[in-house]
Amino acid sequence: MSYFDLHAKHTIIGGTVFSALPNIGSDQFLTTFIMAVFGAVVSFIASLILKKLYRIIQIRLKSKTKKETP
Repeated sequence: MSYFDLHAKHTIIGGTVFSALPNIGSDQFLTTFIMAVFGAVVSFIASLILKKLYRIIQIRLKSKTKKETP
């Protein structure tokens, strides 16, 4: 990744975060933070489960093809 691409990515992320901060009230900041952490954890767990399911399906398909070939 070039320096320009990395700089552009950080600029976009920083601009998005700092433009959203004034719109979030101080009472809503904690709720927003908790929801963001919860969403990240759920997303991580879902990706682990899907990765495990993908591996199980691959193993079963490989074992079926080995049984079918003489």
